[in-house]
Amino acid sequence: MIAYLSGTIQQITAQDLIVLNHGIGYLVRAPKRLLTQLHSGQDVALFTYQHIREDALDLYGFLEQGDLHLFQKLISVSGIGPKLGLAILSQFSAIDIQEAINKGDVALLKSISGVGKKTAERIVLDLKGNIDEYLKQTAGGKNSVQQEAVLALISLGYSQAEALNALTDIDNSLTTEEQIRQAFKNKLL
Repeated sequence: MIAYLSGTIQQITAQDLIVLNHGIGYLVRAPKRLLTQLHSGQDVALFTYQHIREDALDLYGFLEQGDLHLFQKLISVSGIGPKLGLAILSQFSAIDIQEAINKGDVALLKSISGVGKKTAERIVLDLKGNIDEYLKQTAGGKNSVQQEAVLALISLGYSQAEALNALTDIDNSLTTEEQIRQAFKNKLL
């Protein structure tokens, strides 16, 4: 089982990326929200889920462990496979999905392509009150503004570790832009 993968991004397509690690290129499916933040040649570290079927072996990758855990929770719901779980995480952030589930917001979940009313209701029924602990792990407990700041620094060419380190001890109440400026002043210059 491959649980974690780090390496250099060789290629990015609309649905996946190839991560080169010691001469081996791993095809990793990832949320579109993540793929738009990455670029070829960039170092990346991903938490992964390996899905084995009779005719395929797929690897799904996430920057944050909390996103991986939410993905695993989503695919545990009857009727949701890895492709639909990935589509859900491609359209909305983990925080948005958690809030929709906890509030019973079936309409938000139904707005996702491939999720009908029954599936949305099943997601809420199965996961309501059951995902909080997993999402606390997202970005090491960082809030969505900090997650955006991490992704912005990564898109500027910094590694995930450098971005996370640069944002350590920065005030959580600052906007994304202010956090990035502060990171440059404190640690990246």
